[in-house]
Amino acid sequence: MEVLEKYQLKFYKLADGRVDVKSDGDFIILSDFIFIYRDVEDVEDFISDLNLAINNSIDDIDDNDYGGQLGSYYNAEIMENGLVIWQEVWEDRLTVPLEDMRDILQEWKVWLKD
Repeated sequence: MEVLEKYQLKFYKLADGRVDVKSDGDFIILSDFIFIYRDVEDVEDFISDLNLAINNSIDDIDDNDYGGQLGSYYNAEIMENGLVIWQEVWEDRLTVPLEDMRDILQEWKVWLKD
């Protein structure tokens, strides 16, 4: 839970059963990016790739490019120093440490399963 507070992330269950994620301030891009991943299998694959990178096996990741291929205007790439997230319309980039991103996605996966 601490990692969610660090990035000001809040997960919500909507009345119709869907889940949502919100953040304030500097981390809105992170919450919007996470929201793209609402399929548990996709989240599990993402976590597996992050674990490879954390364990210095980034070359074993089939495709470290996340985001754009999902039809969104968010782009992300798993790098050795973290997950770098950006939007095509903004030049600002957010780098989230690999361990933090893995922990966030593990929390998100729990919300998706409930």
